[in-house]
Parts: sequence; structure tokens; C-alpha cells
Amino acid sequence: MREGGRSVLADLIFYLCFFMTGFVGTVDTIHEMVPHAYAMRFNKHMPDGLPIVLYLVVVVALIHMLPLSPWIKIALSVGAVIHLSTRAQDPRIYGLGLVAGWLISLPLSHVSALLSLGSLAVLALVALSNYHRMWVAQREWRVMLNLVGLSAGLWSIAALADQLDGGTALAAWALCLPVLYAAHWYDRVMIVRHHENQRLFYSSAHDELTGVRTLSLFRRDYRRYQTLLRSDPQKPLHLAMVDIDHFKMINDTYGHLVGNEVLISFAKDFETYLAQKDYYCGLYRIGGEEFSVYLYSLSATDAKRELETYTQRLKTLQVSKTYPDLRITLSMGMCQCLGISENLVNLIGRADENLYRAKHLGRDQIIAA
Repeated sequence: MREGGRSVLADLIFYLCFFMTGFVGTVDTIHEMVPHAYAMRFNKHMPDGLPIVLYLVVVVALIHMLPLSPWIKIALSVGAVIHLSTRAQDPRIYGLGLVAGWLISLPLSHVSALLSLGSLAVLALVALSNYHRMWVAQREWRVMLNLVGLSAGLWSIAALADQLDGGTALAAWALCLPVLYAAHWYDRVMIVRHHENQRLFYSSAHDELTGVRTLSLFRRDYRRYQTLLRSDPQKPLHLAMVDIDHFKMINDTYGHLVGNEVLISFAKDFETYLAQKDYYCGLYRIGGEEFSVYLYSLSATDAKRELETYTQRLKTLQVSKTYPDLRITLSMGMCQCLGISENLVNLIGRADENLYRAKHLGRDQIIAA
């Protein structure tokens, strides 16, 4: 190969390595953040894959606007297209984005109508491959086959369109394959790490046994509610401390496995009840059979009524499959937060005093003050 050809290949691999590293990272960020921001802003979901498809169109357009050699433009465009060939789950949206992205590059290359149709045909196959996305992901050799086949088609069309040297084009394609495969693995590592971080965050914020929020999140959420109180002091915040009556007796009589079953059934049912409400609220496991509930923007009367409604619902809840006739009752102590100046320890102490009064007065009741 001539010295000029070696220089072309060296430049191509250098640009492609750093481009794919940044592209993979930004794709994962956009795929995660844009739909969330869109849902928060417009209160509806964005079609799956649309953010990264739009991003692909923008990236391809920018690539072909840069003062780069045709070799580098082809490598970067094909790299972007190939990496996204299995990302979007809706093949219609993805196919539209690929065709649009490729059409942006056509006016900048002197291509014939036949080559234009050929490029669109390759992209149609790429879009169709999304129907087999799970098939491709099941075996590593299928990933490689998908990468080799699609990149070969796109490289061939691009090389013919720009009348590039055939031998150098073949060498460039062969050298790009390991980079694209490495980008695929880099993406998988990032996804695994992201899922692991999500799992760790979830486990740190949710009780392992019942799945409800933990004491650490209970403390953090109090700061969030203080922010709401600061912005609108007229909306009250109530805290209820909740205790399952005679839980030690349940453990001693039926065993700890049944006790765990009771905790799980109760916690899931109470959280389901609260999740249906149109006001801010949350259930937390403080420890053992003790739970707490935040109720925001309700009056004292309404907050107590909501808790009383649940205690009535609880009378019919089957908390154990082993002992279907077993039922539980709750003692609760509730109080209203005195404002943003009240610390959490003081608020818990006042709610606990009401909880102890409820127990002392016979249990199965709510004391609010």
C-alpha cells in the first residue's frame, strides 16, 4: 500500500476511535435523560428511540459539514449508523431517522440515482434488522455478523459514490471493524454499569424485605418536603408513625417466616393504597414492624381520614397465605410539621408520643395532635 494510503488509514482510525468513544457515551446519556426531561416538561412519553434518532441526524449532518477527508466522513457516519442499528426498538422511527441522516450526506457526494437507491436499500435492511434486535443480541457472533454485513454495504456504496480507491477502501473497512466492535463492547459495559448503579441506588433507598422506602430515604425526603413548605407554607405536612399491633406475638405464635409474610403483604398493600392518591405521600420502613408515612398538602382532618380509611381496608386484607384467617391492626401517632424550622428528630418525637398514647389506650387507633 502506498504511503498516502497508510496516512489515510492512520487518520481514519485515529478519528474513529475517539469519535466512537464520545458518541457511545453521549448516546447513552441522551437515551436516559431526554425522555425523562420530556416527560417532566410535557407530562407524556416520548416515542422510544426518537431522541437518539434525531441525534443521529444531527451528528451525520455535522460530520459532512466539517472540513474532513471523504474517508473520515464515511468512517464516522457509518460508525454512527452501525452503532445505532440495534438501539431503537421501533423500526419505523429508526428507519426514518437512518434514511433522513443518510440523505443529508447525499448532496455532498456526487452520487448517481442508482447509488442513492442502493444506500436507501441498505438502510431499509438496517431498519428491518430491528425486528430481529433480540435475535442479534442473543449470540455474540450474530452481533459481529450484523456489524460486518451492514458496514460492508454502507462502505461499498460510500466508496463507489466518492470514487475512492478500492484497495484502500477494503483495508479501511477491515480496520474499522475492530473499532466498531470495541465500541459495541464499550456500550455494553456502560449499560451494565448504569444498571448496577441503579440497582445499588434502589437497594440503598428501598427495604430489602418489603420493597418500601428506607430510613435513609425518609430523612432525605424530609428535606424535599421542607423545600415544598418553603415555597408554599400554607400547605401542611403531616407525619404518621405506624406500628403493627402485637407483631411480636405473631412471630412467637406463627414463626418469623409468617411474620415476614405479614410485613411484606401489609407494606405492599399500604404502598399501593398511597400510590393511588393525588397528593404527595410516601411509606417508609423505619425498623422491624415500625413504619412512617408523610402526607403533604392535606388538612389534619383529611390526613387522619385517609389513614382511618386504610385501617378499615386492612381489616379484610389477607396478610398470610399459610394462615388465611390471620388479620392485623395498626396503632398510629400523627402530628403536623411546625414549619421549615422544625428538625426531623423533633417531628419524629412528637409523632412517637402520639403513637405511644395510641398503644396505651388500647391499640388499633390513630392519635393526632
